[in-house]
Amino acid sequence: MKSFVIALVCLVGFMIWFRDWASTGKMDAFIEAHEDPDSTPGLLFVMAEACNTANSPENASRYYKWLVDKYPEKKFMPRVRFHLAQNYEEMGKRREAMEQYIILKDSFTLTDYGRMAEKKWETTRF
Repeated sequence: MKSFVIALVCLVGFMIWFRDWASTGKMDAFIEAHEDPDSTPGLLFVMAEACNTANSPENASRYYKWLVDKYPEKKFMPRVRFHLAQNYEEMGKRREAMEQYIILKDSFTLTDYGRMAEKKWETTRF
């Protein structure tokens, strides 16, 4: 029982520390300072997807945008741009969302995300 309580206290302490580290921007600064072209894109993608799952479009968009700006050649870019567009819509940034949909429909035409973006663009354009 004593080991369980110690493990629980350590876990809670770690969660509090990690939340503070992430919310203050220290984690982003650490990732940027230790950026590696092989592992950083995957880490950013996981972070963005986790934020998306946690219904945090602002944070998810920050990581998706980081990927778009620094790693545009990655194979998961259509998914990244589509989720970025959806998050922009959710945040009320219609122009930015439309920019992403246009890029998807024009540059990723043969992907599922490109086709979904084209349908979205056709139904929402003015």
